Amino acid sequence: MTVSEIYPHYYPKGAVEYFLAHHNEANIIKDIKENQVFLCSDLKRNTVGTVTIRENEICRLFVLPSRQGNGYGTELLDHAEKIISHQYSKIILSSSLPAKKYINTDVYSNSRDLKLSRLFIFYESTICN
Repeated sequence: MTVSEIYPHYYPKGAVEYFLAHHNEANIIKDIKENQVFLCSDLKRNTVGTVTIRENEICRLFVLPSRQGNGYGTELLDHAEKIISHQYSKIILSSSLPAKKYINTDVYSNSRDLKLSRLFIFYESTICN
């Protein structure tokens, strides 16, 4: 699994344990069964990304590294925000540190009409309000 192979180079042990628990197969299957997982496909119907929505939380948004920079992540984020905004006035975006450069920027905050309450990294650890 990518988390166990790659994340130890970037995160402390506790963070790696969190990601392993969060992204385990059982959790993903549970989210799929609860219709919380959405896939993004290219024109050839190849899955290139995924996002999970839990109530008003956007989490587990991934785009294949080879397909990044083509707008798939933006499409997934837009889709998640649209679904959430029908029921909630506040969106919580759960993210890992590598995604921070895409999400916590002036470009992102100025280009989106989004009430983002917090950017969570691990459980109660918040990197911005």
